[in-house]
Amino acid sequence: MQKILPYTLLAFATIAWGTLFHVGKDALIYLDPYWFTTVRYFLVGSFIVVILLVSKKFDLKKLQENWWQFLQYGVLGYVIFAILVFIGLQISTPSHGAVIMATMPITSLFIKWYLTKQQPNYWLLILSIIGLIGVGFVTGIFTQNAKIVTLKGDLIAYIGSIAWILYSMGQQKFTANNVSVLQFTGYTVIMSLPVLISVSILAVMLGISNLPAISSVFTVTPAMLYVAIVATLLPTLAYNSGIKSLGAIYGILFINLVPISALVISSFKGDSIESHEIFGTFIVISSLLCQIFIMNKNQINKFIKLRFV
Repeated sequence: MQKILPYTLLAFATIAWGTLFHVGKDALIYLDPYWFTTVRYFLVGSFIVVILLVSKKFDLKKLQENWWQFLQYGVLGYVIFAILVFIGLQISTPSHGAVIMATMPITSLFIKWYLTKQQPNYWLLILSIIGLIGVGFVTGIFTQNAKIVTLKGDLIAYIGSIAWILYSMGQQKFTANNVSVLQFTGYTVIMSLPVLISVSILAVMLGISNLPAISSVFTVTPAMLYVAIVATLLPTLAYNSGIKSLGAIYGILFINLVPISALVISSFKGDSIESHEIFGTFIVISSLLCQIFIMNKNQINKFIKLRFV
């Protein structure tokens, strides 16, 4: 069970994030990406502070000693990534926004390759590219179903996804040095909030954002509570716990499940699902399973020998 739990946590996180794009798309009717993100992480930050205080795990000394790094990673994960993804979603679709999350494995491999100068296993590169091809089928790029406007939104979201990859790598580094998953999540959210609020105010001053009406905030409150707790706080904690046990690359691999959950939700909402989306989803799942098998080949062989030999 201890070996299965990290995988379960990562699966829950990425499936929950799949619902985020549908609920978030509806909420963007009332709040633009800047204020949607601000309200979202204000709620998340408030919940985490309460949890840290009640559990007596709020370590002010750790926060003071590492505030600059927590700020940097918080800006990457909760300002750059969060805002750009929802700017992209505003002009694209929920399924496309979720699919962008699935481009992270190949991007992550190349970033890690660049930073560490260590070439990854060529099979992982090949399978990641195959998974990316599956993503292309889901979006309709290979079937001439893609639209220029949605591709623009997808590109913006993709740029934001790079920031989340760097955040994930930072989380792994910190939690390996006596900083708990809850603390890292909480400290990065707390440190990013002043920046997030400042960016939103600046966006209003520049005329690229509108200050939301109080009535709009109240209207969207139920959706924002869902986004904050079910689609942000719980999956973020689960995701960070999973990559603490398995490593950042595993967390990025499980991001492939996000577009799958988004497609399933679309079908329940009555949206039509095209054959190319189903085919692409099959490729993505197959790629994910093969990558996990390669990474755990030795452990799987030991398990088979132990159980069946």
